[in-house]
Amino acid sequence: MNGQIFEMMPIFGVIIVCITSLVLLTSSNWRWSISALALQYVGVFFLIISEWLLPMAVTVVVAGWISGFVLFSAISGLTQDTDDVADDPNPIFQSFDTSRNNPASAKLFRLIAAGVVGLAVASLVSEVINWVPGIELEQSLGALILIGLGLLHLGWTAHPFRVVLGLLTVLSGFEIFYAAVEISALVAGLLAGVTLGLSLVGAYLIVAPTLESTS
Repeated sequence: MNGQIFEMMPIFGVIIVCITSLVLLTSSNWRWSISALALQYVGVFFLIISEWLLPMAVTVVVAGWISGFVLFSAISGLTQDTDDVADDPNPIFQSFDTSRNNPASAKLFRLIAAGVVGLAVASLVSEVINWVPGIELEQSLGALILIGLGLLHLGWTAHPFRVVLGLLTVLSGFEIFYAAVEISALVAGLLAGVTLGLSLVGAYLIVAPTLESTS
C-alpha cells in the first residue's frame, strides 16, 4: 500500500503544479497567490522525493514556505481591508497588470496562453526525456509546466510581487530538472538559499516605496 502511494506521488505532483501555476498566473488575490505558491512546493516535493533523500527534499519545501511567509509578512503590513492586489489603493500595488481594467477577458486570455504553453510542453516532454538522463515522464512534465508558465507570468507583469512569484516558479522547475540528474546536498542548500534570497529581495522591493515616502 505504501509502495503504491509512493509511486503515485509524481502524478499527484504534476496535478498540483498544474493547478497552482495556473492560479498564480490568473489570480489577482495575493492571499490566494501565496497559498498556491506554498502548495506548489508540495507538488515539487512529490516530484523530487524519488530522486533526493528526504531531508534534501524537505529543504525545498521549507525554503518555499519560508519565502511565502516573507512575502506574506511584507504585503500584510501594507494592505488595509483589501483582498485584491490590483485594486489596492496603496501605490505599491499599482502594477502594469491590465487585468485591473478587464479582469474577465484578461484571465481568459491568460488561460488560453497557458493552454498554448501546455501544447508546447506536451510536444517537448519526449525530447527532454532523451536529453536529460534519468528523468521520468512526470518530472519532465512538471518541470516544463513550471518553467513555461513561470516565464509566461514574468512576461506579463513588472510588479515586484508578481515577478518574484514568476521567478520562484521557474526556479522550482529547474530544481526538478536538477534533482533528476544530480544528488548534492550542497547545491540543494544553494538552491534553497537562492529561493530565500528572491523572497527577501521581493519583500524589500514591495515595502521600499513606503520606506521612501516616510523618510
